[in-house]
Amino acid sequence: MSVTANELLAVMGARELRNDTTVFTGVGAPMMASVLAQRTHAPRLTMMVEGGVIGPTWKPGELPISTNEMRAAYRAQMLPAITDAFLLAQRGFFDVGFIGGAQIDRHGNLNTSAIGGYARPTVRLPG
Repeated sequence: MSVTANELLAVMGARELRNDTTVFTGVGAPMMASVLAQRTHAPRLTMMVEGGVIGPTWKPGELPISTNEMRAAYRAQMLPAITDAFLLAQRGFFDVGFIGGAQIDRHGNLNTSAIGGYARPTVRLPG
């Protein structure tokens, strides 16, 4: 059985999450890690999706492809405005944060904005 890099990242990330913690999660591998942890060993893990959804309960096999997709809010405990969600993050209400990035340097700095010069990038990213 072969495993993809994203699947391996999800398993490794899930192993770091514990019960009674709150995770700020992005889409892709971070979201898969959070859901995997919640369903295998941390049922009391609370997720906040990057777009502001707090405490969703997604159907198996139906993870949202975007933090702003309606599926992201499925059975959510709370739907604050995105500005309120980031205020919670800024004030330290999350125990762990998982987001993806196009580039990560050796110091852990994450690039989600552009590849190449910022004014005229080769690739413009969503961050």
